[in-house]
Amino acid sequence: MQIPTGVISALIGMIYDCVIDPMRWQATLLEICDELSFLHALMSVYRIPPGVRSESLMVPARLEQTWLDPMAHYGPDMMAYWGGYDRLQSFPVDEPTPASRVVIAEDVIDNRFRREWIVPQGIVDLVGCPTLELHLCLVA
Repeated sequence: MQIPTGVISALIGMIYDCVIDPMRWQATLLEICDELSFLHALMSVYRIPPGVRSESLMVPARLEQTWLDPMAHYGPDMMAYWGGYDRLQSFPVDEPTPASRVVIAEDVIDNRFRREWIVPQGIVDLVGCPTLELHLCLVA
């Protein structure tokens, strides 16, 4: 899918605007979903390494509360889905990483996060964007 330069520039501008006004994140995520044909988006902050207790920030776009509520219980399973802590640390920082390019299907067939959250929603792919502080998950 080729995304027009103007669309990319507009989305980047919206993201930068969120730095000034964080209340714009949900509208920005909705626009990203619309432009890139994503089912929904979830911007969340997780403490890494796993096992360290922290409050998570979640900004959902088109994600029903019934799917958000169990997210707090999938931490270790989400980490395992992406290949574990060490593998996640090897992903390029600030670069979107599609699960379809890094997750080995046979390794996650029995993964609880996949079985209980991904499959029932009919999700085809996840896109993670690890940063030093933020994990953005977009769903196609």
